[in-house]
Amino acid sequence: MRVTDLSSLNTHLRMLSDTKSKLSDIQKDVATGKKIHNPSDNPAATGRVINYSKHISKNESYLNNITNARSFMEHGNLIMENMHDRVTDSLTELATLGDGSSGEKFSIAAEKIDAMFENILQLANTQHDEKYLFSGTDYSQPPFSYDEATNTVVMDAVDISGSLKMKISTTTNQRVNIPGSEIFGDIDGTDIFNTLLQIKDDLRNGIAPSTDQVKSLENFNENLRIKTSESGSLLNHVYATEEMINNQNVKLQELMTEDTDTDVAKSIMEMQNYDYSLQMAYKITSMTLSKSLMDFL
Repeated sequence: MRVTDLSSLNTHLRMLSDTKSKLSDIQKDVATGKKIHNPSDNPAATGRVINYSKHISKNESYLNNITNARSFMEHGNLIMENMHDRVTDSLTELATLGDGSSGEKFSIAAEKIDAMFENILQLANTQHDEKYLFSGTDYSQPPFSYDEATNTVVMDAVDISGSLKMKISTTTNQRVNIPGSEIFGDIDGTDIFNTLLQIKDDLRNGIAPSTDQVKSLENFNENLRIKTSESGSLLNHVYATEEMINNQNVKLQELMTEDTDTDVAKSIMEMQNYDYSLQMAYKITSMTLSKSLMDFL
């Protein structure tokens, strides 16, 4: 079969154009660090990258929820630990009172119990990010207040038993609070606040706390310890979920990098090869173009 010079020339020109185009593409890859510049460059990889990006974006929203949940729960844990310490101080103070204690010692103890009462009431009304920690789902107002007229603590929140939840993964709505009802129970006169008030008033009248009153404080403290432990378990689950999602994002980023980022060392080698091919194409084409009618005479 006869191959004409024109056909040979066209072949060389196509080879030259293809080589220049491929070299230009590789140079762009090296310059930008990316190997996908348009979806048409690699439709399959582009589809995977879009899915990876959606998954990462969803995970970021979960991580934002986790940050808020973790902060709320850590603050709650700290407050419960502080309350536990204050009640323990109260029990320690009351344990020093014996039958032979003087009126002055009772008066000093009453002042200490009063200070601890105010501290515990303040802790029970702690806010975090404009939400009261122990108001359940009615977190817009303080759960408890002291009524001077009746010398009692009353509950101001409508319902302190509600559970606050945050979505921290596709399948998990995490409870982030310990409802106030599970810590303080019913505010009915036998609760921690009113028991401390009764003990304070009795001490000022020279009356030692009763066995039932001390037992009430001990029961509150034990329940508080249990609830603090429960909150710690919930918080550990949040930590574990956060670590899992962060690991997912790292893996997704790695997969996305494989599809989008240029292997610079490999691309430089390819660029050198195409550059060499381009130079050879120039030489072959110039040799072909240099022929004239005289070459065939």
